Amino acid sequence: VLVMAYDYQLSAGAETPVAPMAWIEGICDWIIAPVRDTDRIIVGLNSYGYMGRPGTMDPELLTREQLATKPGFATAVRDTESQELFWTLDGAIACYSDSATLDAKRRTVESKGIRRLSVWHLGGNDWFSRG
Repeated sequence: VLVMAYDYQLSAGAETPVAPMAWIEGICDWIIAPVRDTDRIIVGLNSYGYMGRPGTMDPELLTREQLATKPGFATAVRDTESQELFWTLDGAIACYSDSATLDAKRRTVESKGIRRLSVWHLGGNDWFSRG
């Protein structure tokens, strides 16, 4: 069973994390209750970020590499709620995950007894032929 533990900001607003730790924990608890066997569970975590205006629900999803080209990237501050990095740019909120973010989210999932993870990155590879 694959459960995707990301895109919180799409329902909570552009000033929120892609995946707060407490939300990830809640998702783990929610899926463990009916499945029980944690070896059957895979949790998807994000390896991307976004830019969006506060109060909006449609931020632009971007890779870390894309966000690294934006002014202020080096000034991003780590959020304690999600371990994601945030900064503001021309009134927009920018957010991304780095390896420390993923390490923290992995520990959170593993603390629930779930060992299988999938990391979602925007703009992946072509996996199948188009025939």
